[in-house]
Amino acid sequence: MEKTYTPAQPESQNNEWKASWHDEYFKWLCGYANVGGGHLFVGVNDDGFVVGLKNYRRLLEELPNQIKTKMGIIAEVRYHSAERRGVNIRYGTDGTKESNKKIPAEIRDRDKNLYAAGIFEPKDKQQELKLKKWKSEEPVIVNQDGTLDYLEIVVEPYPHMVSCDGKAYKRSGSTLQELNGIELEKFILERSGKTWDEVIMPTAKIDELDDSAFDIFRKKSDRSREDILQDLKCVDREGHLCRAALLFFHPDPEQYVTGAFINIGSFDELGEIVHYDTVRGPFPAQIDTAVDLIYSKYMKPEIIDDESQWIETYFWPKEAFREVLINAVINKDYQSGNPIQIKVREGSVSVFNEGRWPVTRLGVEDVYKDHSSYPANPKIASLFFAAGETETWGVGFDKIRRECEKAGAPLPVIEIGEDPTPDKGITVHCNSK
Repeated sequence: MEKTYTPAQPESQNNEWKASWHDEYFKWLCGYANVGGGHLFVGVNDDGFVVGLKNYRRLLEELPNQIKTKMGIIAEVRYHSAERRGVNIRYGTDGTKESNKKIPAEIRDRDKNLYAAGIFEPKDKQQELKLKKWKSEEPVIVNQDGTLDYLEIVVEPYPHMVSCDGKAYKRSGSTLQELNGIELEKFILERSGKTWDEVIMPTAKIDELDDSAFDIFRKKSDRSREDILQDLKCVDREGHLCRAALLFFHPDPEQYVTGAFINIGSFDELGEIVHYDTVRGPFPAQIDTAVDLIYSKYMKPEIIDDESQWIETYFWPKEAFREVLINAVINKDYQSGNPIQIKVREGSVSVFNEGRWPVTRLGVEDVYKDHSSYPANPKIASLFFAAGETETWGVGFDKIRRECEKAGAPLPVIEIGEDPTPDKGITVHCNSK
């Protein structure tokens, strides 16, 4: 076969090197198909050096059919040949000492027996060189003419979920993760183009809903709850409700969604809890109750005498806080099972939701600029918008800025956790200074 040379393939989520083939790597190919596609090089060590491959012809013939059978996808298996020892595809070197200067010194030292230039002349057609100083202690397989064979398996990203032997996998950084439980549900929804709050709950009935929660939508006409739900596209043809409708209209949404409530607590200087409340009910009622509790029970007002009347003021504007809380309700990860938490301290109130900030689309520093809206739960967001609870999409933080400027209060501090967990997520701190 024609000798080929592969340009530099930097280390990334989509490139992987394996010294030899093992059937467990089918899972890696599945992970590539589910997240961005990728290249798996076989006959290449972890540092990117070509170490050769036994029986590459068999793999070249068998792997495409095995991949198709196991995963139902088409993958391209490409043959490559390195002309000498020392070829490194991670750094794009050809095995000569001059080109291998591109390789970091610590890698050259670790693999010094591999990057030596020159043609090796073994007695047999293919010989294994045992390299004691190579960390994996696997052999280097050199052909009679000094060349080394290796394969490149190319997997394209697929729009639907791909499984391998009935299980689904995805790449996350340099690791492989099996998808199950909540993560699997999230992935299936993402691939189907649906969001969590759109999913239909077939056991829920319209007559379970709180009639008073519909009042905000009735306005001048006394429309039925069925008509309102249809207008809002919250019910399917069989009368089944979506999750967003249950959260927005059900008197106790936690019957269907764990953690669909708000916890409020105040803490003293030692961190001991002083007051505690749990707010339940339809989402609009939760917002109203939580805001009222914060500004009547938890915050201490400052009394100002303007000569004609006594005026109560607070260190942070009420309408701005309401917007912060609505934003948390819209963007929470409801599959976490944890409630929204509001913590009140002297001169500070913080709102935590176990959600994920769209960091790839919107930087924290850009929230006060014109931007598109990326709600984690767009159906819930649309219900708040239809109810008049939010302004035009993407301007919620602009409203917060306006209210803070009007009250002379500082803008909130947004803290984002790297991975939403009970200790990380999105916290908005509303401070007095």
